[in-house]
Amino acid sequence: MTIPRGRDAAVTLSALAEMNGCSRREVEAFIQQARLNGTPICTGPEGAWIGTDEEALAWCERQRSRAIHLIESAQGVQRGVEARRATQEGFPWAA
Repeated sequence: MTIPRGRDAAVTLSALAEMNGCSRREVEAFIQQARLNGTPICTGPEGAWIGTDEEALAWCERQRSRAIHLIESAQGVQRGVEARRATQEGFPWAA
């Protein structure tokens, strides 16, 4: 599968799937494996592309920030559920 070089040449994942005769999920799996192997594939609203070192590092920082926010959100919801369960277990009439 060929991923274009440079943000200006970015291609959507759906277009990559169509160009390669595969599903979008297969494109996503390919990109994930390529990233795990160190290929600096960046993605954004414009699609996917092989990024420069600077683009790749900026993409990494955005992904880390998203991951932190997702974890914080999940922890907040979990705390809320646990607090409600503790209240309901201690006071059955509070349900």
